[in-house]
Amino acid sequence: MEKHLVLVGGGHAHMVALENISRFVKKGYRVSVIGPSIYHYYSGMGPGMLGQTYSPEQIRFATKDVVEDQGGVC
Repeated sequence: MEKHLVLVGGGHAHMVALENISRFVKKGYRVSVIGPSIYHYYSGMGPGMLGQTYSPEQIRFATKDVVEDQGGVC
């Protein structure tokens, strides 16, 4: 049976796992990340974005790119 790691959400709770997807893939896992967006927005900077100190592009990272660059599926 194939091992399949499924992460629901690509936020703070999964940061370490997201950083190490390639290690899971090398060990034979299929990795999938399910989320509402291809981006994760850093909530700590949300007030700064709402106050127009930061743009949305400045407070996000591309979860989809991080996952797919390491062999996972988003």
